[in-house]
Amino acid sequence: MSQYDEYAKFVKVQANPAGRGIQASITLPSSVTFKGNTSNYVNFYLGGFLQAECGLSYRKGQAGFRWFANDHSGLVGAGSYGEFSFGQTVHLKLAVDEPDANNPSKALYVRFYVNGSEKVKYTYKTYTRGQTVSDLRLILAGGTNVFSRMPSTMPAWEVYHTQVTATDLQIKNAASNTWTALTNSNASPTKFHWPIASGTSTPVPCPSPQDYILDTTYLSSSRVYASLK
Repeated sequence: MSQYDEYAKFVKVQANPAGRGIQASITLPSSVTFKGNTSNYVNFYLGGFLQAECGLSYRKGQAGFRWFANDHSGLVGAGSYGEFSFGQTVHLKLAVDEPDANNPSKALYVRFYVNGSEKVKYTYKTYTRGQTVSDLRLILAGGTNVFSRMPSTMPAWEVYHTQVTATDLQIKNAASNTWTALTNSNASPTKFHWPIASGTSTPVPCPSPQDYILDTTYLSSSRVYASLK
């Protein structure tokens, strides 16, 4: 799947400063509606460290959400659908290990946590004390199809959900190794959709709704709201 063949819509909250981790609490939608396609999905996740994307996922016909973790090769870990209910609040964290004061040269790994419980240790790369990355982000996404051949006109959209809320958005500061709030002064929220027309950077025109409904009124308090209606 790529931006050139996937029919999907996104919200991205990009952390502007480089850091060593990102975390947020996600209050799941009270309902999700899929129309037609069995490949429909809703994913809310954290990303960063070149390859890591991990969070919460729902698929058509399932009892509820599950946690998942991806790297460049695909799925590397997942829970069971129904583990998290509609409307439930779930805390997600993706971060490098705490440095060991007694062993400064110790290899540090990126780990993914759900409600404080470690789910995945990423071993494709190690990090050193103070090392940062600049691709930390929160993604809210819904998708409906992957095309083997791009249609001449985009089909009707099939994925809808009520409000999802991301609160307590934070980035891990490299200098102090502490967590700092992500607000409108150090985070950039955007919304966009795929597919992108081949050979361009322009999204293919699509039927309504063209994008997520995104409310950043309270980003100053580390909170965003989004829905697909």
